[in-house]
Amino acid sequence: TYLQCLRIQPFILSICDSNTDRFKYILHTLVRPTEVDMLRFHLPAYLNFVYYIITPVRKLFFCTARFLKKLIIK
Repeated sequence: TYLQCLRIQPFILSICDSNTDRFKYILHTLVRPTEVDMLRFHLPAYLNFVYYIITPVRKLFFCTARFLKKLIIK
Protein backbone atom coordinates (compact mmCIF):
# COMPACT_ATOMS: atom_id res chain seq x y z
CA THR A 1 0.00 0.00 0.00
CA TYR A 2 0.95 3.64 -0.17
CA LEU A 3 1.65 3.79 3.57
CA GLN A 4 3.93 0.79 3.41
CA CYS A 5 5.81 2.38 0.52
CA LEU A 6 6.46 5.34 2.81
CA ARG A 7 7.62 2.85 5.49
CA ILE A 8 4.66 3.72 7.73
CA GLN A 9 3.46 0.61 9.53
CA PRO A 10 -0.35 0.39 9.83
CA PHE A 11 -0.02 -1.73 12.99
CA ILE A 12 1.93 0.99 14.77
CA LEU A 13 -0.69 3.55 13.72
CA SER A 14 -3.40 1.34 15.16
CA ILE A 15 -1.76 1.06 18.57
CA CYS A 16 -1.08 4.79 18.94
CA ASP A 17 -3.17 6.27 21.75
CA SER A 18 -4.02 9.59 20.17
CA ASN A 19 -3.99 11.44 16.88
CA THR A 20 -1.05 13.44 18.17
CA ASP A 21 0.96 10.25 18.58
CA ARG A 22 -0.02 9.12 15.09
CA PHE A 23 1.02 12.47 13.65
CA LYS A 24 4.38 12.34 15.45
CA TYR A 25 5.02 8.80 14.21
CA ILE A 26 4.15 9.69 10.60
CA LEU A 27 6.23 12.87 10.68
CA HIS A 28 9.21 11.07 12.21
CA THR A 29 8.99 8.27 9.64
CA LEU A 30 8.72 10.65 6.69
CA VAL A 31 11.48 13.02 7.75
CA ARG A 32 14.07 10.60 9.17
CA PRO A 33 16.93 10.32 6.66
CA THR A 34 17.60 6.87 5.27
CA GLU A 35 20.84 5.21 4.26
CA VAL A 36 19.73 5.55 0.63
CA ASP A 37 19.58 9.33 0.97
CA MET A 38 22.96 9.54 2.66
CA LEU A 39 24.61 7.32 0.05
CA ARG A 40 22.93 9.01 -2.91
CA PHE A 41 23.51 12.59 -1.76
CA HIS A 42 26.97 13.05 -0.29
CA LEU A 43 26.72 16.22 1.75
CA PRO A 44 29.33 17.72 4.06
CA ALA A 45 28.59 17.57 7.79
CA TYR A 46 27.53 21.20 8.01
CA LEU A 47 24.74 20.53 5.48
CA ASN A 48 23.25 17.48 7.23
CA PHE A 49 20.03 19.41 7.87
CA VAL A 50 19.33 19.25 4.12
CA TYR A 51 18.68 15.50 4.46
CA TYR A 52 15.55 16.38 6.44
CA ILE A 53 14.29 18.28 3.39
CA ILE A 54 15.43 15.81 0.73
CA THR A 55 14.11 12.67 2.42
CA PRO A 56 10.36 13.47 2.59
CA VAL A 57 10.38 14.94 -0.93
CA ARG A 58 12.13 11.85 -2.33
CA LYS A 59 9.84 9.42 -0.46
CA LEU A 60 6.64 11.21 -1.46
CA PHE A 61 7.72 11.56 -5.09
CA PHE A 62 8.86 7.93 -5.38
CA CYS A 63 5.77 6.44 -3.72
CA THR A 64 3.33 8.68 -5.57
CA ALA A 65 4.93 7.81 -8.92
CA ARG A 66 4.85 4.12 -8.04
CA PHE A 67 1.21 4.31 -6.91
CA LEU A 68 0.12 6.19 -10.06
CA LYS A 69 1.99 3.75 -12.30
CA LYS A 70 0.09 0.85 -10.73
CA LEU A 71 -3.21 2.67 -11.25
CA ILE A 72 -2.46 3.37 -14.91
CA ILE A 73 -1.28 -0.18 -15.67
CA LYS A 74 -4.41 -1.79 -14.16
